[in-house]
Amino acid sequence: MESCNGKFYHAPLYARSREDSRIWKVTTDGSYTVKSAYRICIDLLHASVPTQGSVPWQLLWNLKVPHRVQSFLWRLAHQCLPTRTNLINRGIPCDDTCVSCNLLAETHMHTCFVCSKTATCWNRIGIDNIVCELLHEANDFTVMLFDLLGRLSTQQQTLTTMTLWSLWKSRNTKIWESTNSSPTFIVNRAKMLSMNGLVCKESKLRNTT
Repeated sequence: MESCNGKFYHAPLYARSREDSRIWKVTTDGSYTVKSAYRICIDLLHASVPTQGSVPWQLLWNLKVPHRVQSFLWRLAHQCLPTRTNLINRGIPCDDTCVSCNLLAETHMHTCFVCSKTATCWNRIGIDNIVCELLHEANDFTVMLFDLLGRLSTQQQTLTTMTLWSLWKSRNTKIWESTNSSPTFIVNRAKMLSMNGLVCKESKLRNTT
């Protein structure tokens, strides 16, 4: 027993091959990046999920937009669109960078309100000041989405929701067809579809009266 203790006490300590260093554990190589920090901030800021009773879902179904756009908005409000961060969270390996701006992580909040292309679209339809104000107050994406819609007129609600749909469509087109749509094209398409939708609804009303 004594001989074993002696060997233990005289055993050389492990020689470190390199000095201790700080690592950023959310990246694969341990290096800090602004994009990874942004993603953590977004996850922490918007981790809370509003209860069903606190969200005015009826507002969504009352919007004067096509049914496919209402379905898109329902998925958007539930944050279940296949954004790149959602794909990663579901175990699908991919780059989490925003498809449109190639700068920050593609979350629902970034795609709809923060991305530079999206911000330009909101400026084009005249609601950029409202979006900026809400971004400073927001602590949840879904709540912010409905707060925004609640501040708009009926006509603005239609154009805003159609612009969101047009933005997402352009994002997908860039992925699958390598076509980069400008903010002007995105907004003009939303305006055209908004007008066509209103004309169709008015025509249906006339036919039923």
